[in-house]
Amino acid sequence: MSASVALVRGGALGDYVLTLPLIRALRAAVPEARLILVGDPATTRLAGDAERIDPDDRHWSQLYTSAGAPQTLRERFSDCRLLVACVAGGSDAAPPGYLENLSALCPRLLVGDPLPTPGQQRHMSARLLDPLREAGFSLPDDSVPRIELPQSAPGEELVILHPGSGSRDKCWPAERFVSLLAWLEGQGQRVGILWGPVEEARRFEFPQALAATSKRLCPESPLDLAGHLAAARLYVGNDSGPGHVAAAVGCPTLSLFGPTDPRLWRPLGPRAHVLRAPCGQLEDLATTAVIQSVAEVLAE
Repeated sequence: MSASVALVRGGALGDYVLTLPLIRALRAAVPEARLILVGDPATTRLAGDAERIDPDDRHWSQLYTSAGAPQTLRERFSDCRLLVACVAGGSDAAPPGYLENLSALCPRLLVGDPLPTPGQQRHMSARLLDPLREAGFSLPDDSVPRIELPQSAPGEELVILHPGSGSRDKCWPAERFVSLLAWLEGQGQRVGILWGPVEEARRFEFPQALAATSKRLCPESPLDLAGHLAAARLYVGNDSGPGHVAAAVGCPTLSLFGPTDPRLWRPLGPRAHVLRAPCGQLEDLATTAVIQSVAEVLAE
């Protein structure tokens, strides 16, 4: 008899990487079931084989209305044994009727909150497992994200610098990345500059040494990004999604944290390192301190 399990998870790239242990646990909860992932189609490919539903699809969008769950989705979820939905703020914050419509797709609905609680100290990847844990599922202690890549993944052995982030207050001053770039090249390292939509939208905020360089790497998708990072010698960047991807593929990673608490949000992995700015102020994080940390990671 066929069966499926499903996860509804939005959020940015880093948020999704931190959800990978939940996806792994969901697969293990019903091993014979096929997996349905509702989320950004490109980002969900980081989780491997699965059926995918774009949340912007008109049928899925209907779940947020009083029209109820459309027949198309009812049929697709007819064998669903377990549905986990990540809702910011938890069940009480869900749009009116949304959870009822999800329950119409799968009677066994578990709702998790992807936001931290006041005073929380455990990492978010562990918190995201709470819906399964509270439902009585036996979970492994391992809550470290991992991304499995095909053998033909692209990339070359570079030190990759990422000077951007989705939030400006999470960015180490860009001119200090230029100084780091010069130091790395003086050490004989080949360097690539990771350049995505955020960096391109703020192109004129970056020094020419970063914005106009031929060293720029512009991955076409999260999976393409993962391939570049898997081959890299080192990744150095701000608190942003690519840092989580780097750690999850096993790349040596140095993430520069400012106002965000790394106890909750740091990239996790066997070779992941964090350097937090004094008092959470990235303006106060000296170039010499970053260079020292980079040198230590390169020497490992």
